Amino acid sequence: MVLFSAAVSFAVAIFVGMWRNYCIYSERESSAFCPLAWHRPGVPFFSFLLVAATSIWSSLIFADLMGAFFFGASLALRWLIASQLGLAKAKRDAAWVRVKEMSSVPH
Repeated sequence: MVLFSAAVSFAVAIFVGMWRNYCIYSERESSAFCPLAWHRPGVPFFSFLLVAATSIWSSLIFADLMGAFFFGASLALRWLIASQLGLAKAKRDAAWVRVKEMSSVPH
């Protein structure tokens, strides 16, 4: 049961971390496709807390089950997966917005 909670926490950390990376990239590049929830007060901070808490929880469980090395390894793996997936999606959406903007310009 503890391993299941660690796996769920790891998945939540990846998903919310991916969403955070998506929002940060979107806000930096073009606010045209930045999710509206990101602009609400407290959402960036509480999403950070959620990612931190679920990452640490799952990493502690993995380290307890498999060894101390896996604490840092699972934190690094979560960060790598979430950042790569989030940035890839944000770049795809940014390219799609640019294509739509270019196609709406009269020739």
